[in-house]
Amino acid sequence: MIYEMVRKKKIPFFRIGSRIFFRKDDLEMMIKKQVQNNVNQG
Repeated sequence: MIYEMVRKKKIPFFRIGSRIFFRKDDLEMMIKKQVQNNVNQG
């Protein structure tokens, strides 16, 4: 599932060579935005 999200560019990541890395701050920000969107919608 994670690699699918990376492939579709739906999760923040960066590459060094062929390796994929995630910044904790970027992931936390993405989650906060999704939670806020869900709260605003319902």
